[in-house]
Amino acid sequence: MRHEATNIQITRIQEQNGLLGFCDFVIDGHFQFKSVAIFSRPEGGIRLSWPEKKRGLKKITTAFPTTPQAALHIEKQIHDEWIKDAEKQNANQ
Repeated sequence: MRHEATNIQITRIQEQNGLLGFCDFVIDGHFQFKSVAIFSRPEGGIRLSWPEKKRGLKKITTAFPTTPQAALHIEKQIHDEWIKDAEKQNANQ
């Protein structure tokens, strides 16, 4: 099953140790994700870091794709939106 990310909103920040920004999106029209971190990959592209919650000294990822294929599919959709957002910003300058 292909999971479709819609209503993607990108918030860019000044790069900090590979952190490029954050995104909010909806999966399959039913599940909303907020403040998913967007990091650069050394070989190019981006990777997503899913929300975490602290429990004592431990960090627990609270929401995430359950398969590598789903993670890559969602990541590609966010990457495509990241590129579109960059093109819009460049056109407005």
